[in-house]
Parts: sequence; C-alpha cells; structure tokens
Amino acid sequence: QDLKSQNASLEATRALLQEGVATRLDEIRLEALVAETRAEIPRLSSDIARQENRIATLLGTVPQKLDVDLRYAGAQPYPAGVAEIGVPADLLRRRPDIRAAERNYAAAVSEVNAAEAARYPSLTLSGNISAPLEGNLSTTRGAGIGLNIPVFNQPGLAAQVDVNNSRAAQAYLQWSQLVLTSVADVETALVAVRSARQEVNAAQTSLRLNLEALELSQQLYTTDRTVTALALLDAERAVTAARSTLALATRAYAAEVIALYIALGVGFDAEQQ
Repeated sequence: QDLKSQNASLEATRALLQEGVATRLDEIRLEALVAETRAEIPRLSSDIARQENRIATLLGTVPQKLDVDLRYAGAQPYPAGVAEIGVPADLLRRRPDIRAAERNYAAAVSEVNAAEAARYPSLTLSGNISAPLEGNLSTTRGAGIGLNIPVFNQPGLAAQVDVNNSRAAQAYLQWSQLVLTSVADVETALVAVRSARQEVNAAQTSLRLNLEALELSQQLYTTDRTVTALALLDAERAVTAARSTLALATRAYAAEVIALYIALGVGFDAEQQ
C-alpha cells in the first residue's frame, strides 16, 4: 500500500516535471523513497519464510507440509474478543498446574493420616480353609489373630508424622502461592490487554489522520502547488511509520490476548487429565 501511494506521488512529480513545474530534485527525492520501500520487501519476505520454518519445526513437520500460509493477501489477524473471565473457582478448575498442586497437597495430607495411623495398635486376621479332595471327606481349617502394638518405635513413628506434616504444610504453601500468582497473572494480563487495545485504537486514529493528510497533500501538490515535494515526502513517510506502528500494536494486542488465555487456562480440557 505504501509503495502504491509513493509510486502515484512519483508519477505526479514526473508529470509536473514534464510541465516544468517540478524540479529534478523533487523527482530524485521521491525516487529514493520508492527505492527504500522496495528494499524492505525482500527483508520482509525473508522474515516470513523464517517464521514459517519456525512454526513447522514447532509442529514437528517440514515447511512444505505446513498448513499455514503467512503470505496470504488478507488483513492482519486481529483478536475477535476476550474469553469470559468467570469466577476465581473457574480459574482453579481450568489451570492444570493449580490442579496438580492441589492433588499434591491432598496426597501429602493422606500421608500424614497414614503416618498417624501407624502409631496405633493394629489387628490382623489370618487363616486358611482346605476343601476336601475326591475320596477324602475331611477339611482343614485354621485361623489366627495378630496384634501389633508399636511401643518401642514410637519416637521414629512420631518423627515420621512430623516429617509428613512438614511436607503437607509445604505442599499447601506451594498450592496457595500458585493460586495467588495465577490470580495476579490474570489481573496483569487483563491490564495489558486493555492497554494494548488502547494502543491499537490510538494507532488506528494516527493512521487515519496521516492518510487524510497525505491525500490532501497529493491534491494540493498536483493542483496549485501550495504543498512542496518535501512536504509530500514527509507525508508519505508519516503514513509508512503509522502503518508500521499499527501493525506492531495489533501484533502486541494479539500476544497479550494469548497471554490472558494462558493465564486463565482457557483451552485446557480437565476431562482429559
């Protein structure tokens, strides 16, 4: 789009040069701007190919089989919206790392209960019954009762209870800290998304105004020459800078939306865990 606009300005300058209104310096300046813009295209094409190769590597395939075309002629991808935030309980259910920390804490509590139970006497029952074989009508029965009273190893059992209590306390702290960190991540991501969206809006306004200024500059430049070629050149550069700023802001906004989705745990299917 920039190259098309700059070529139009260059053709207008050449027409004015034929009429003796413009100067060779005006033409040279616009030719240099067109050359600068053309020089950007190979670099951008190389960046596109590099990104396609990176995506293919991440997906474990070769670029030729990658079902992603970064050279399409459509508009820049733009996030359609932000997912429903929900209540904090939804965050606890969706995030796999929080669910794993919760299960670790539950397992640590179970180990405390098992260590506590090991300190008390335990009763065991054992026995056997032998059924009669062919031609033998007799049966054999046996039973036994065992009582285990942990008396002499109580200090060791008590120490194990303390160890398991410490592990459970550590697991609880890890879980609670992860919950607080996750909530903070969501809050931070929400602020970042709002800020990025405001930046996109400002960049869109800047591009719209610069495009309007360029259109007026081109009209005044080709009609009554109240705008110089240098001013037209500045207007062209301003539009180029505004387009680049908007593209970068849109990409940053999409990245912040993705970061919010990750912080929310959106897309994780708890049923598959």
